[in-house]
Amino acid sequence: MSTEFDLKKIWDSQNVPMPDVKTFYKAAGMYRKKEIRKLMAANLILTATIVFILWVALHSRPVKATTSIGISIIIITIAGYLIFNNQLYPSFKKLSLLQNNKEFLDQLLVIKKRQHLIQTTAIHLYMLFLLAGLALFLYEPASYMTVPWRIITYGCTIGWFLFAWLILRPRTVRKQNARIDPLIRQCEKLSRQLDE
Repeated sequence: MSTEFDLKKIWDSQNVPMPDVKTFYKAAGMYRKKEIRKLMAANLILTATIVFILWVALHSRPVKATTSIGISIIIITIAGYLIFNNQLYPSFKKLSLLQNNKEFLDQLLVIKKRQHLIQTTAIHLYMLFLLAGLALFLYEPASYMTVPWRIITYGCTIGWFLFAWLILRPRTVRKQNARIDPLIRQCEKLSRQLDE
C-alpha cells in the first residue's frame, strides 16, 4: 500500500509541460492572414483577367459567333470560380482566435472540407469550361492561320492546360494541405492535452 502512495506522490509531483498555446495561436493567425491575402490576390488577378478579356473582345470585333460564345464562356467560368472560391472568405473570417479549441478545430475542418471541394469539383469544372471557351475563342483567329500555325496554337494551348492540370494543380493541392494539416493536428493535440 505504501508503494502505491509513493508512486502517486511521485506521479503528482511531476512537472507536466503545458502545451504551447501561444505558438499555436500565432501560427494559426499567420495562416489565416496568409490565406486571406491569397484570396484577395486571386480576386484581383481574376478580375483583371476578366477586364482584359472584355477589352480584347471589344477591340477585336469578332466576326464569328464562336468567338463571342468562347469569350462569354471564359468570363462566366472565371466569375463562377471567383464566387465559388470566395465562399472560403467567411470561413477564414470566422477563424477567430477567441474561439475555444473545439470551435477552432471545427472551423479548420470546415475550411479543409471547402478547400477539398474547390481542389476537386470546382477546379475540374473551371479547367473544362475554360478550355472549351478558349477553344471556341481561338477558332476564328486559327481559321485565318496556316495549318502549321493552327497546330502550334492549339498544341500550345492544350500543352499549357496539361501542364496546369498535371503539374501545377497537384502542387497547389499539396501546398494547401501542407499548410492546414499541421494546424489541424496541432489543434487536436492541444484539445486532447487540455481535456486531460
